Formats: sequence, structure tokens, C-alpha cells
Amino acid sequence: MAILTRKNGFLMAGLFNFIIIIMSKGFSDNLARIDSLFDFNGCVSICLWGISYIALGESYDKSPLVSLAFASEKLFYVIRWLEFWGSYEGTVGDLVTADWPNIFFLGYGPGDLAFGLFFLKVYFDHREGGKIAVKDKGP
Repeated sequence: MAILTRKNGFLMAGLFNFIIIIMSKGFSDNLARIDSLFDFNGCVSICLWGISYIALGESYDKSPLVSLAFASEKLFYVIRWLEFWGSYEGTVGDLVTADWPNIFFLGYGPGDLAFGLFFLKVYFDHREGGKIAVKDKGP
């Protein structure tokens, strides 16, 4: 039985997003004090994206554009992560020792990059003939 299937990739992406529940201490404002993107609403949105990934795991081959949308969403978070580290004035040690869930800020960018590339590969592997197939049922 293959563990690294596409379906499992979508499941792992969803579970990766659910880590926000632990890191935000149950949707508290601890992460938002460092980056406002991760306030209550931001953390709930991340979980909703995770549910969407898992839901598509059964039919990713039928909806390649959804995988492209997921890749675009992950790109947003990677860019945000790069901007965060470009402007953060403290050290990694300062960040992590201030509160253990802050380790989140070390890992979410690389994790989102990995899953973004996964979603992009799924998109390219399942589009038809280099174009998105549109089935016209006609009148």
C-alpha cells in the first residue's frame, strides 16, 4: 500500500493547516501579537482551507483548477512569510523563547512552499493537453 499518494497529499496538506489550532492555543491571539494575519479570523480561515484540501482529495483529477487555486493561496502565505522574516527585528531565539508556539513562524513558510508545489504539480498533471478541458453540453 502506497503511503505517498495524491489523496494522502491532500490529507497531509489539510492536517498541516490544522496545526494552527495548537500553535494559536485554540484560536487565541498569541500569534496575532506577532503577525496580525494570524488573528482569530485568520486562523479559522486557515482551517477552512485545510478542510477544502481534504475534501478535494477524492476528486483532484476532475478539478485541476482548484489545485491551481490552492497553489496560489499557498504562494500568498510563502510571500507573507518572506516579508515577515525580512522585516522581523528580533532573532529566531528571541521569537521561540518568548512563547513555544512561536516556532510556527519558522515552519509555516517552508511547509506552505512544499504543499504549494504539490498542488501545482497536481494541476499540471491533470490538465488536459496543456489546456483546461471545458465540456460544453450545448443547448
